[in-house]
Amino acid sequence: MKKYLTLITFALLSASTFAQTDREMTVKEPLTPQPQAAAQFDPNTSRMTGKKQGKPVGEDAILIKISLPDPQVTFDEKQVFSYTYKSGEWWVYMPTKSKKIDIKHPSYYTLTYTFDAPLTDKKMVYKMTIGLPADKNTGRAWVTMTCQSAGRNAIILVKDEGGNQSQYRFDDKGQWQENLPYGQYEYTIKAEGFQDNKGTFVLVGPPVPVPIHMASVMGMLTIETDKWGTEGKITVDGEDAAAGEFSYPVGKHIVRCVDQTGVYSKEQTVDLTHEGAVVDMKLGGTITLKSPKGASMVLNGREYGTGVVVKDVLGTYSGRVSKSGYDSKPFTSIVNVNQAVDVSQHLLRAVESQTFFEYLYSPKAALGAYLGVCKRFGWGFSIKSSFRSIDKSGEKKSSDKNNYYEGMPPTQDYENSRGDLRFGLTTGPLFRIAHWLYMSIEGGYGKYGNLYSVENKEGGKDYYYPRYLKGIEADAMLHFKMKNFVLSSGYTMLFADETFGEFILGVGLTF
Repeated sequence: MKKYLTLITFALLSASTFAQTDREMTVKEPLTPQPQAAAQFDPNTSRMTGKKQGKPVGEDAILIKISLPDPQVTFDEKQVFSYTYKSGEWWVYMPTKSKKIDIKHPSYYTLTYTFDAPLTDKKMVYKMTIGLPADKNTGRAWVTMTCQSAGRNAIILVKDEGGNQSQYRFDDKGQWQENLPYGQYEYTIKAEGFQDNKGTFVLVGPPVPVPIHMASVMGMLTIETDKWGTEGKITVDGEDAAAGEFSYPVGKHIVRCVDQTGVYSKEQTVDLTHEGAVVDMKLGGTITLKSPKGASMVLNGREYGTGVVVKDVLGTYSGRVSKSGYDSKPFTSIVNVNQAVDVSQHLLRAVESQTFFEYLYSPKAALGAYLGVCKRFGWGFSIKSSFRSIDKSGEKKSSDKNNYYEGMPPTQDYENSRGDLRFGLTTGPLFRIAHWLYMSIEGGYGKYGNLYSVENKEGGKDYYYPRYLKGIEADAMLHFKMKNFVLSSGYTMLFADETFGEFILGVGLTF
């Protein structure tokens, strides 16, 4: 009887040992120190217990990162300052000089891990890996995965311990539920515009909630602008933004910049990738001045030299280009967004006003005069006349140019008393062609006649005009200026029943 009791006791102990072994967590990779990086250790983490509860762990803590993909794990709060679960890892902050850590799980026995030496090196982050035992039961459990960020656009890939992979999707509420066999599963969540989310979950009995947060795939968007954009308003997709480098989700974004007045704006659509993108939101244009060497430009009250390119200008600008010895030239220009405006000016040499006074001579009008005033453009007057003065009391006229001798006796004596009558009055513009050459073009009234005189029976004289013209007269003359001395030459035309023309010569002064 005792023998049977001994066998039964041994069997029970063996079964208990087997069951206990089947319910123990194991250390797959022991504690290993690694160099600490600023992103891995956050001294601002709040304490969970102790007299300083709620205060940052500061430099009193050492970070242990435990790879254990199960959110049901807990730690002894008397041993640790704080702990949190992050995508398959537990971040545990422990006091310095800690010697052991207890890892608890509702479905397994507590695992107590003793360190080889007390933890004192604050320059290290310690890492270890804990494995969960394979459950011998063949039951099933529910897994509930929730994702509000990507929702039904995401694809869920779940792989079991045998390497078999299944694909699922979230419902309209951003939730996925499935009753799966016990075991450890790896999952990958994929969604366009988001970073892949990877992790594991273990099903051993109770339902397992798996909250998922999909982080957007981000890229650095660099917005460049000038003073007009800085003083105005910049928006990205309608939201207020600013110049500089900022992180935005990958995809297309509308960037807009409006100057302070709200008149000038610029808009661009940028396709942002994870590699980043640069968008030019500079509003200002340029004003370029090219003028004779030594010239200067005054633009909105500020003076610039020749050949200058004035950048970052926008709106209406008034200015003047000037140079010593040349006539200055004003201008007004409107510069729109990113527009390049050339205000180059051709300057004319400065010219003093000249007054012309000339004596004019022509074969039929020995007495004449010209008076004109001109800078680059002016005006002048001419008068032309013959010397002869005739008593016209007995004047007889004939318009028959083919019968000069009508009513005269057949004698040649009258030829000794032949004369010419000439008069002209004209006015018109005077142009400066070069500093030594001017040109005048005039129009007005003129008359010309051939005069004959014959003694009559009473002892007097009868006067005849067998050729008498009067009508529109036109002059064209070139005036050659040598310092203050002027020589001129030209031609005059009288338009009547027939045309009459002759050359004109002039000499005079300018002052």
